[in-house]
Amino acid sequence: MASTQIKWNWEVIGNKNIVNFLQKNIENQNLTHAYLFVGPDKIGRKMVAENFVKSLLCLDNSVKPCGKCNNCKQIERGIHPDIFYLTKLDGKKNISIEQVRELQGKLSLGSFGNSYKIALVDGADLLSIEAANSLLKTLEEPTEKTILILIAQKIDFLPETILSRCQVFNFLPVDEKEIFDCLISQGATRQQAENFTHLSFGRPGLAIDLFNNKELFEEYNEKVEEFFLLSNGEISKKFEIINDLANTKIDRSVLVKNLDLSLNIWGIAIRDMLYIKNGLAGFIGNLKFQDKLQQLSQKYSKKELVNLLEDLYKLRNLLEKNVNSRLVLENFVLNL
Repeated sequence: MASTQIKWNWEVIGNKNIVNFLQKNIENQNLTHAYLFVGPDKIGRKMVAENFVKSLLCLDNSVKPCGKCNNCKQIERGIHPDIFYLTKLDGKKNISIEQVRELQGKLSLGSFGNSYKIALVDGADLLSIEAANSLLKTLEEPTEKTILILIAQKIDFLPETILSRCQVFNFLPVDEKEIFDCLISQGATRQQAENFTHLSFGRPGLAIDLFNNKELFEEYNEKVEEFFLLSNGEISKKFEIINDLANTKIDRSVLVKNLDLSLNIWGIAIRDMLYIKNGLAGFIGNLKFQDKLQQLSQKYSKKELVNLLEDLYKLRNLLEKNVNSRLVLENFVLNL
């Protein structure tokens, strides 16, 4: 009889309820054919998916992946013949129906290892309508021992017909202490661990990236300084920054990705000011800029800051809908 106590560790930070549930399902061989992992980027969805897949295919016959067998090594390198990856192509707005049909053709073939065939759809909320409808056929009539793992940031962009055929797991922000302890274990000083934990807002992957990638952290700080310039600068300086951000000479997908990064960091700065206005300075993410944020917050009322966050959310939605990036950016920046 299978034990009900989980004895292995996937080394995933946070969302232990999801990890434990999946582990028990593997141990009890109680698997479904489609899973949907939903949550913000860098929160651990891909890490859980990778460990889940390894556990299913590991040749060690143990639920904890050994990391040493041929299957585990192939999965690490992304070349396992029974695992198929589907994501949006560079320069494209959506995952296309042609990509889904190619995936379906691969899933219809026999397994090389006489085991599971697994498809990982990263960015499932970016499926075109036609692609989503095509994928639905696979979800409705899955072939034997086929598992689909869909990874998405926003559940709102997925059709109800797909949602109803998946086991949905919502990944939530991770407790700060878990992220802090993880950074300390990786060699961060207490000051670094505190700073990156606050900046991550519950996303361990982001905290780890900021700690390990000095250039990424410097870019982040530059974006915060950019926000201060937009808030306090002259009109000429604002338009100079807008021109750089809305550069029409670069690929649209790259443009939107760069803009999304800036808007996300601006949103954190605005949220920090709202914390300060409500006497909750201990919750701010940008500890390095606390004095500047304190000073800038005096410019806005609580209601104005809430309105800015709402406008920022609308702006990000408009960019996803292919609206002229410069026009929507100008409207937001000139109201700062």
